[in-house]
Parts: sequence; C-alpha cells; structure tokens
Amino acid sequence: MKHNLMREGFIYNTNDQLAARIYSRVLYISTGADNLIKSNCFEIWQLNSSECTFYINNDKYELKNRDIIIIGENDIYGYDLQKTRINFTVIKIYPETFKTLIPKNQIIKDNLSLFALNAKLNNYIRCNEPLAERISSAINNISVLFLKKEPLFEISALAEIFKLLTNLAKYKSDLQLQTKNISKKSAKPDAALIKSIEYINAHLAEELTLEKISAVCGLSPNYYSNLFRNQTGTKLWDYVSEQRINLAIKYLLENPSEPIISVALRCGFNNCPNFNRTFKKITGQTPKKYKTLIVRQENFND
Repeated sequence: MKHNLMREGFIYNTNDQLAARIYSRVLYISTGADNLIKSNCFEIWQLNSSECTFYINNDKYELKNRDIIIIGENDIYGYDLQKTRINFTVIKIYPETFKTLIPKNQIIKDNLSLFALNAKLNNYIRCNEPLAERISSAINNISVLFLKKEPLFEISALAEIFKLLTNLAKYKSDLQLQTKNISKKSAKPDAALIKSIEYINAHLAEELTLEKISAVCGLSPNYYSNLFRNQTGTKLWDYVSEQRINLAIKYLLENPSEPIISVALRCGFNNCPNFNRTFKKITGQTPKKYKTLIVRQENFND
C-alpha cells in the first residue's frame, strides 16, 4: 500500500491497483438532473457545507450539512448547488480490487458482498440517524490517519473502512429483516403495484422505462418509484434486472447452444457487455461460464 503527499488518501493492493480513495471534493458547478454521471465504484459522500440537491437514478434528495449519500456501483448521480461552492468528503471503494484485500473468510464473504451492498440500502442517510453518526466517525478517523501519516496509518485506515462496511452490511441485513416482518403484517400489496409487476414480467424483452411502467397504473414516475421500493423492499431496476436474468437462465437451460447475444436480445438487453455484467452481478458467473456448467451437467447425466 502507498500514498501520495496531497490531502487525500489512497489504498492499493499488492498488485499496485487502486482499491480505495478518500478525499475532499469541492463542487462549483451543478450537473443537474439532465447530466447525470455513472459511478464505476461504491461511493460514500458526506456533505460538509450548506444545502445541496442530489440525484441518484430516478430519485431526488435534499441534503443538509453532515448528511450522507451512498452511491452504488453503476448508479447514475448528479447534483444541483444552492450555493456557489459546496464541499464533500468522499470515500470511493473499487469492488474488483478491494475484494482482494478482504480476508478469505466465508462469514465475511457471505455478509459483506460489495456488489450487492447497495441492493437494500437507502441512498440517503440523514445526519441525525445512528448509522450516519457511525459513518461520519469513520470518515473523520480515516481523514485524520491520512493527515498525520503516522507509522502503519494505512493499515489503520483499512481497518476503519472494514468497520464502516461492516456497519453498512449490518444495516442492510437489519433493513431486510424489517422489510420481511412488515410484509408479513401488512395488507395485500397495492393493486397498482401488482398491475405494474404483471406488465414488467410480460414485457421483459422490450425497452422498459419508468414513464412507461408508471403510466400502466396511472401514477407519476416519482410516486411509483417510491411505492415500488417501499412495498417490495428493492429498487425497480434491480427487480427488472433480476427478472431478465431469470428469463435468460431459463433460455440457457432450454437451449445451451443458443448464442449469448441472442439470449441477451430476447431478455431486453441491447448489447452483450451490459448483459454479461448484469448476469455476473446477479449469479456470480458469466453467461459463458454458466453455459459451460450446463453442458457439463448434461454430459454427466448422459
């Protein structure tokens, strides 16, 4: 691991690949809702100044000082500034590299999956929530470590990041349990939601947009997006992706010799890279590897 001399910190793995970065980010220009940026890593942002409007995917958040924003890998985000200058502290974690620093322990592997960490985790955490206080404390500790640069400070910073991620994983686990308990007690799902899910499942091969889906049940896009998350415990596009991959698995099982690009197009993906990335994120394997396993199983059965 190594670092530079600027007021920011870097953690590298043994192959000299960037695993994590913490730094202060000063924003002067708004991106707005029409110029969103796609994240290539897992990001934690803490606002250190006045108010800011933040966009993540199809959601909008009004941030106050010390509020926390969680951005998942492949999330689309942007911001509008209410002042001419605002400041964030940002931690970026690059899953593919960072996972090489995680001890090979099954308990950690099962409970601290960076790829799925954001699946049931709210993007917006208010400063007065206990989780926000723990995140803020970890961010402050890491910042101080990189500022002082005492012996073995990077090891201590890595330990703080592990602790931070453990808190997030525990929060996610508790949230899933709460959602499950609420769903058992609650009345039947909203009729509009059921209608929209039926529409989604019937049109997985087609281009689906929030506007199309919400129009099916006569709701505004923002209201529908919140309704879907509140009643299902997951994000709309996570659900769509999972259903499309389930459909792809069905096609692969029925005909392992079908070209991958053909399966991708039949399941609503417009290109192979996007299909491969989503397939691996959900199943842990590439479509090609999955096909190989199917063929091996068929040969074994024969």
